[in-house]
Amino acid sequence: MRRHIVSGPVSSIIAVVSTGLFVHAGFPSAQAAEKRDDRPSRLERAKKELERRKKITEWVKKEHPPQQKTMMRTFKPILEGNKSDYKRNRKLANEYAEKARETDDDDLREKYAKVAKLFKMYGKQNKRVVKAIENGEGQEMNDAFDKIKEIEKRLYEITRNRYKRKWFTPEELRKAAKRLRQREE
Repeated sequence: MRRHIVSGPVSSIIAVVSTGLFVHAGFPSAQAAEKRDDRPSRLERAKKELERRKKITEWVKKEHPPQQKTMMRTFKPILEGNKSDYKRNRKLANEYAEKARETDDDDLREKYAKVAKLFKMYGKQNKRVVKAIENGEGQEMNDAFDKIKEIEKRLYEITRNRYKRKWFTPEELRKAAKRLRQREE
């Protein structure tokens, strides 16, 4: 089996096996981020977020703020994270679209184009989440989260790398809370 290794413009190496098997094509490496020992685990970050939300619940019981103010405080990390992710995803969409245009390999071109389209779709959902939070539209926000999870799943199917976010969906926090309760038992 022969390998052709070419340096890629974004962050890694393109390795195309002559059999046509897609090994790695400049997609962000999930393993590199996971090997950092100084970063808290996803579960540890979820625990901190759950503690933050518990304090908000106590504040709400004490102060009885308007619903919009409560929602803005509760979902602040999601709001900020989606604003940041929007910029990141638009940038990645443009980078992968450019890679698709530049490569001579038809299989890579197709994969890069799919990834570019998915990042563009992701950016639209990031905007949708921000707008839903700002307008106090909980169901719209949850619908956008569902789309985001679908997009992340499709990105993983193509790149075999998990998309890293700094924020959690409400469903992810519910699952983390369940895991933390199980650990304590």
